[in-house]
Amino acid sequence: MLPELYHVEEASPVWDQLRASGQPLVVVTGIHARPAEWLLRHYGLGEQGLQVISLLDVADPAEFVQRVEQALVALGATAAAGPTPSLISVSSDRECTRERWYPVHDKSRCTECGHCLQFCLFGVYELDEEGKVRVARPDQCKPGCPACARICPHSAIMFPLYHKDPAIAGAPGHFVELDAEGRRLFYGRTGAQCPTCGQGGEVLRRGRAADDCCAECGRPVAAAPAPPVAAAGNTGDDLDALLDELEQLSGGRPD
Repeated sequence: MLPELYHVEEASPVWDQLRASGQPLVVVTGIHARPAEWLLRHYGLGEQGLQVISLLDVADPAEFVQRVEQALVALGATAAAGPTPSLISVSSDRECTRERWYPVHDKSRCTECGHCLQFCLFGVYELDEEGKVRVARPDQCKPGCPACARICPHSAIMFPLYHKDPAIAGAPGHFVELDAEGRRLFYGRTGAQCPTCGQGGEVLRRGRAADDCCAECGRPVAAAPAPPVAAAGNTGDDLDALLDELEQLSGGRPD
């Protein structure tokens, strides 16, 4: 029993107490399950087993009880197969319950393209020792801003409190899909190779005509060569020659 996971501070003792349990966890949360899971994994929780139940996905108390039972069975925490489950109660204070706003990073979907790192104006992201993107300064995020989630090409960034878009909130089965402008922005910032035209590197500057560019990435493409134009000649002679060829194929012209 603890404050809503999303609002618990980075340095809160709550995380240490949860890690100290050393047990598989069934966690009930008020945000969607995917962001809740990756928030827990960010703090090194769930290595012994993890099941997340979102109250947003539960219709009534009977379903809630059923979901908890299923989660316990999935973790082997039944009377016949494993330890008796217990309720973990952790300390909390005012610091744990203030409202926060920051991105949750789903590493299972991240391709390390670095688009979010280059796009964010507030220094929320940085590269770790292995050169991988991480949420380093979450509280520098601007409250209410989900921009980096909108431009992530693989929907690896979530803002659980953004209720205007279920894909950004991390709802089950919902993922952000970039529009044409968003895709061009991605290729422009990352220099990634385009699967359509095969080009990488710099993307076209503003002002170039659209028909000169790849529709996917916006890079300039070479125009297809025009078909050769036949030289002007005597139309009548050309027609006679064609008729002669047809007659030869049919056995010759009768007298």
